[in-house]
This record gives sequence, C-alpha cells and structure tokens, in this order.
Amino acid sequence: MHNALTIARCLQLTEISVPDVVDVRETVTLSCSYDMGTHKLNSVKWYKDEREFFRYSPMMPKSIMTFDVEGVTVLQNSTEQICNQFRCSIQLHQLNIRSSGSYRCEISGDAPEFKLAHGVGNMTVAGKCFSCVDPGAAPKARCTQVTNLLPFARNHPSETTSKTMKRLG
Repeated sequence: MHNALTIARCLQLTEISVPDVVDVRETVTLSCSYDMGTHKLNSVKWYKDEREFFRYSPMMPKSIMTFDVEGVTVLQNSTEQICNQFRCSIQLHQLNIRSSGSYRCEISGDAPEFKLAHGVGNMTVAGKCFSCVDPGAAPKARCTQVTNLLPFARNHPSETTSKTMKRLG
C-alpha cells in the first residue's frame, strides 16, 4: 500500500498592474496574472470602486462582457486585450477625472468550490481642463485642451506599480 502525499495547488493572484498616476490623454493598460493551481478558470472580473465593468468567462458563449461604469471606457478589440487561463490585460481610454479610483481584479475558479482571489490597485488621472466654459455660456460637453498636469505625470506618464499578491481566500 502506498502512502502518497498529494499537494493541492491553490488558486492565487500572482500580480496586478494598475498605473499609479496617468495623464488624462493616455490609454492605460490594467493587467493581472494568476495561477489557477488545480482549479479551472470560471471568470476574471474587473471592478472600479466596487462596480464591475469587465468580465471574462471562458466557458460562456459570449466570453467577454463589459458593463457601464462612470469614468470607465474599455477599449474594444484592442491588440493589448488578452485574457486567458494565465492573465487578463485590458485597456481603458477616454479617461476623465471620474476614471480615478480603486481597480480590483478578481478571479474565480469553477464548481464545485468557486474559490476567489483578488488584488487591488489605485489609479489617479492627472490633468486640468481649461477653456471649457465660455463666460455666460453653458459648459461644453468635452474639454479639448489639457494643462497643468501634475509634475509626476508630466515626468513619468506611464509609471506603473506592479504588486505581488498573496493568496486571498
């Protein structure tokens, strides 16, 4: 009789990358990497301030879904958008002040356990619009000029912080 020790590998988020400070004119990439261990990937969900805006569900007929969240516009059909059993990268564009906030990547395994793991990164959108309002007129729908960017954003427009995540849950 053999006594075998079986080591079950756990589902874990291994890295999340969310830019710390971005220029309002930029297109930004959010990404997370994960190790599914012995679990099968059920879904990857992205949230901004606890509101879901993107879902990748490889076992569903429509594997990618987006949801309306103020300040978040996912760049559709981007060559940078890659979601699979190892990582999920998406791009956001048309940033504005409401794009600043807390971004969470959540992965879930399939039945019967539906294990979860997640990681969080904060992003600040830098930029100040001017010439948006003519004296005595209603505000224009969109600003066309950006000035007075934070010094950090001007000197490091694509600086990102990657965080190594420990298994959660």
